[in-house]
Amino acid sequence: MGKKDRFERIEQVVLVCNGKDCKKRGAKELRRTARSTLREMGKRRSTHIVQTKCNGFCKLAPIVSIQPHNVWLSETDEEELAEVLQELLKE
Repeated sequence: MGKKDRFERIEQVVLVCNGKDCKKRGAKELRRTARSTLREMGKRRSTHIVQTKCNGFCKLAPIVSIQPHNVWLSETDEEELAEVLQELLKE
């Protein structure tokens, strides 16, 4: 599989803020939850998880965005993220 093929299989992107406040409030755990939830759903290969720099919404940390669905989660936790991913990406 070439590099181009890897990009073509991406259907959605989960962006997890990795700014200072988001890290303090569980960004690492959110990335783990996203990865495991997507793996359980069989969507891990079609979803790219990205650590972003600060998104500027520090008072609402942690911030997660799911694109191209234009879903933004603030002050989220692992349970909410898993529920949203399951609902958005169910077939």
